[in-house]
Amino acid sequence: VARAATPPWQPPSSLTGAAAPLRASPRATRAGCLRTSSLSGAMDVTELRRQADQGDANAQSILGHCYYREEHMPQDYTKAVALFRRATDQGHLDVQYSLWLCYRDGTGVPQDD
Repeated sequence: VARAATPPWQPPSSLTGAAAPLRASPRATRAGCLRTSSLSGAMDVTELRRQADQGDANAQSILGHCYYREEHMPQDYTKAVALFRRATDQGHLDVQYSLWLCYRDGTGVPQDD
């Protein structure tokens, strides 16, 4: 059975007002590192933060990965985990893996003694 190609992720219409829309594409590394949405093109981080603050799970996921991978902002694992958790709580399934990796590796989460 042939599978139809999965269309690339499309941002919410509220994020596409810029001349070049925010685009993200899934990416996984061979080493099993965090799967992420890599941002390219024109991007308004302020708008992305606003969307994340308003509860947009996709924006929370993208912003969390930006903090995790130090893309367009300083690296901050704690903020990344908080955003992953908020998106996961809303049922965003793709970011659950990223959150699990943070707990597995002890990145951005309290360590057990």
